[in-house]
Amino acid sequence: MDIGTTDPWTGEVWDLSDRRCQKRALKLIEEHRPKFLMLSPPCTLFSILQNLNPGKGTPEWEKRYAEAVELLRFCCTVAAFQVRQGRYFALEHPQGATSWTRAEVQRLGNMKGVGEVDLDMCAYNLKSRDADGEGAARKPTRLMSNSPCVLGGMAARCPGGHRHVHLMGGRAAAAARYTKECSS
Repeated sequence: MDIGTTDPWTGEVWDLSDRRCQKRALKLIEEHRPKFLMLSPPCTLFSILQNLNPGKGTPEWEKRYAEAVELLRFCCTVAAFQVRQGRYFALEHPQGATSWTRAEVQRLGNMKGVGEVDLDMCAYNLKSRDADGEGAARKPTRLMSNSPCVLGGMAARCPGGHRHVHLMGGRAAAAARYTKECSS
């Protein structure tokens, strides 16, 4: 369920900031009981780079931030539901994102069996391009999960031996997609 996909039953694009879509998503999760859910709400507005954004604090920025908080809140609701049902989740955001300090994320992290693991996406072959060509994109990332497989198997850190491309100047958006190595 992603803003880029369509709900096959309604024909509408998923917009999980919309309470109506949230109710539909929760109903589907209750009905289909997925064993594992990967939750990755947009992280842009929680990025430490937002401190450099000249538009931060404007009414438009505040509106977008409120939508981002709502998506994060919904992901935490879904994750907590999975835990209570004896099923698994993983919540992913950049390691330094301010989302990790939010109360709803902290409450989720305090649930029994939930932990965190940090990883570097370059260890999973994330690449980007800059003026010097293609290079590894480190993208320090944190996963919160109740899955022993995620917590025990995803802690790959930068192996070194390569040049890093900094994810600034519009390059961060492309790094939002998971690599094949990270997905398998």
